[in-house]
Amino acid sequence: MDAPIGAYWPSFVAEGKEAITCRMVLGHRAGIPVLDKTLPGLDVPHGWNDPDLLGMELPGAGAVASASGLAGVYAAAVTGIDGSARLLSPETVGDAMREVFTGAGFLGFDGGARWGSGFLLNSRFRPALSLRSFANDGAGGQFAFGDDEHGIAFAYTTNRMLGHGDPRATRIIDALRICLR
Repeated sequence: MDAPIGAYWPSFVAEGKEAITCRMVLGHRAGIPVLDKTLPGLDVPHGWNDPDLLGMELPGAGAVASASGLAGVYAAAVTGIDGSARLLSPETVGDAMREVFTGAGFLGFDGGARWGSGFLLNSRFRPALSLRSFANDGAGGQFAFGDDEHGIAFAYTTNRMLGHGDPRATRIIDALRICLR
């Protein structure tokens, strides 16, 4: 995680990127521009349903998944599925959860988000179950996480976007936290 990306992808190091590590990219700290062109469908109502946009391989955005599929990914990571061993050891999860960044993001505001290596960490911005929760969210209130302390994988997807600050997933997680007491 802390080796330069050029160790794995030599052509990446062009134009002064030789010191960028995998952890920097996963923690949103590499300084690489997000987009270099306008994406189809983003400027029209319901544009996220545009087949060209959904078919695009856009890292960090545009994922299309079901709640059960997302929860399955996190379950495989933290507990294993159907008797299989978990995919990520407690040490690997701990390393990925090491805080890489907190503070104002590329839009300039500080919503209180905390980032590990590729995952959102439990925070006031996106409360998860515990300090051992590692997560990702999406536009419209989507939220998924794994928590190896509790052996839980959680995913919530919506079919209606309410916008930034959508509280629906947070209310369900709060109820889950009460049930675990």
